[in-house]
Amino acid sequence: PPPPATPVEVFSDSFEVSEWNGFWTEDNQNDWFRSTQRAIDGGRSAEVDGSANNSALISTAINLQGKTNAKISFSWFIESSLDNNEYVAFDVSTNGGSTWTERARIRGNVDTENVWQNINVELSGISQLRLRFRGKMSDSTEDANLDFVRVAAW
Repeated sequence: PPPPATPVEVFSDSFEVSEWNGFWTEDNQNDWFRSTQRAIDGGRSAEVDGSANNSALISTAINLQGKTNAKISFSWFIESSLDNNEYVAFDVSTNGGSTWTERARIRGNVDTENVWQNINVELSGISQLRLRFRGKMSDSTEDANLDFVRVAAW
């Protein structure tokens, strides 16, 4: 059999370069920004700040270079001020953004707070990929951060 394909990094952003670097757009709530409050890679991260109701940060289409498998990795952080039913969720679209599927969620008062968590999601049999992060929190003292988003394809 042929040797297994070597993954190729097809997307990487640590929010170090200008606002969204041409890689991301926001929904009309405009609750995400580049923050220097904390980061895991470099000096900045993307931060969502309440009040936010599923406020979205959405990637442009990621060029998989003809490959059909992807591993998405990122780190996220929620402050202990997040309450029950407040969260950041991670969604993927494999059809250009027509539909989205939630693949991960970090929840206030449920998951570990005040610490970076590393998340990995693998997808197979895909030809398109977009990423979306959604934050829900009720007030301005509640923050969550996202950093070091990477996609490897094979």
